[in-house]
Amino acid sequence: MREIGTDRLSAGSVFKFGYLANLALMMPVMLFFGILGMTGGTAVYQNGQPVYGITALVTAVAMGIAFPAILATWLMLGTLILRFFKARAPSLRLRGE
Repeated sequence: MREIGTDRLSAGSVFKFGYLANLALMMPVMLFFGILGMTGGTAVYQNGQPVYGITALVTAVAMGIAFPAILATWLMLGTLILRFFKARAPSLRLRGE
C-alpha cells in the first residue's frame, strides 16, 4: 500500500476534485429547480423575490455553478491548513495494482 499525505496533494487538484464532485451532486438539483421555476413554481428566489421564466433557469444554473466553487474552496483551504500539521494530518492509503 502506498500512502499519500496532504503535503503531496496540490491545492489545484483538491479544488478540481471537490468542485467536480459537488457539481455532479448539485447541478441536477439546481436544473430541476430552474425548470420548476420556469413553469411557474416558486422554487428560485433572487433578492427575496420569486423568479419565473428563463430568469429562473439562468439563476438556478448560476447558483449550481457558484455553490460547488464555494464548497471546493472550503475543502482546498482545509487541505492547506492540514499541511501545517503534517504529523497529525491523515493520509490516504492506496491499494497496489
